[in-house]
Amino acid sequence: MGSTNYTATLTGTITTPKYSANFLQKTLVYSFSDGTMRDGNTISEQLDTPIYSSDGSQKTPVYRYADNTQYFGATLNGTLTTPKYSADGSQKALVYSFSDGTTHDGQPLTGTKNNPLSDAVIYPATWTTTGTVTKPVTHALFYSFSDQTIFTVEDGTQAKPFSQSNLTPNGAAATGAINDPNAFVNAPTKGTFNLRWGTPDPAGPEYASFFGNGSSNYTYPTTFSIFNGTVAGTSGCTNAPCSTATIATPHADMIQAWNAGWTGKGVNILIDDDLASNHSVTTSLIAHRYVWSFTIYGTDFSLYSSVKDWSGAYQMPSTMIKIGVINASFGGYRPILTGKTSRWTAQDFLNAYTNYYTSAQKHIKIFTGTRSNIIFDKFDLTDAVIAKATSNESIEAYNEPLNRYLFEDAGTESRLLIVGALAQDPNNGKPSFAIGYTTTAGSSLDV
Repeated sequence: MGSTNYTATLTGTITTPKYSANFLQKTLVYSFSDGTMRDGNTISEQLDTPIYSSDGSQKTPVYRYADNTQYFGATLNGTLTTPKYSADGSQKALVYSFSDGTTHDGQPLTGTKNNPLSDAVIYPATWTTTGTVTKPVTHALFYSFSDQTIFTVEDGTQAKPFSQSNLTPNGAAATGAINDPNAFVNAPTKGTFNLRWGTPDPAGPEYASFFGNGSSNYTYPTTFSIFNGTVAGTSGCTNAPCSTATIATPHADMIQAWNAGWTGKGVNILIDDDLASNHSVTTSLIAHRYVWSFTIYGTDFSLYSSVKDWSGAYQMPSTMIKIGVINASFGGYRPILTGKTSRWTAQDFLNAYTNYYTSAQKHIKIFTGTRSNIIFDKFDLTDAVIAKATSNESIEAYNEPLNRYLFEDAGTESRLLIVGALAQDPNNGKPSFAIGYTTTAGSSLDV
């Protein structure tokens, strides 16, 4: 029989280890003095923090094993992908994408801020059908970077509106503020407003000539209908007693605006009133006096059961009509709500506010487009300026129920103008103080 003889044990020396194809495993390899080699234990790895080049464009994978050794993989070259910007746009990080599916931010670059600058409007000396108005232009707020790129933060579009605070980079109006941006502007506490100009109306001087370019009143030449009323013009006023409809010349500022081409052309106004009363006739005539080229519609505020054009014809349009201004010349019926015509107490005001809730919500839902109403399906009121009369009760506006509901509602308060009446100073003819019967702004900071 054969026999096996054991000689002295040889101690191996660790030599170059073996790695699996994906480096997930490491096998220790031992070399012996008799010239042989043998694989030892297999050790699992975990991916360690990789090493990036100083600019972040190269990545070297690092593998760490249970025996506390490391292995450096092949260096990967990154491909530039979409960069990252800080919230204010002032810093830019180049982002590299690698073949192993990872990305890495490179060294951030600090940009140079370029504040918005404004080119002023240029009016023609006298508006004609061939004249042009050069609209004001506010150039973008952007940051420029050392890699010859720029990042636009605000450009006045709906997607990137100008911030109100950024339009005054140089301080007060006298030292460089931009007051006419002709763009979308975001007021931090009020939301985004569309301040883009419309198209100038070449008929501007024609309307100014009706008033002798500001020197005379205007009498309507023919009799015509307004909603449910009739207004007598000179050609239709033949039987005594008969008074023709005459409206006073607008303020000189309005004549100047007309001559520059700004007449309200293309804007739709909704008279929200009692269309069966003369009040709606008077209200719409005043609107017409100031903004001659408006298209005027009307609705009954108590019902919202129809919309009429200015002549009184019912309207059911097939395409959407965008309303630019809502003229709401009605109040909260305080005498009915409280049973008192004057000398209201704080509790009376609170009772009126509480009792008017249902009516107020009806108005608000129409103004914000949240009420299902087939009559208004083709009228968009959601962006309209709401011109709300204060009421004629000599109180503070906060205590008029509808006023209060409108400025407490998020869908209406940012586009609400509460309008009172001024008396003329007998010394210089300028409106200078609230007339006695009007409701006033009062002390409420909310108003």
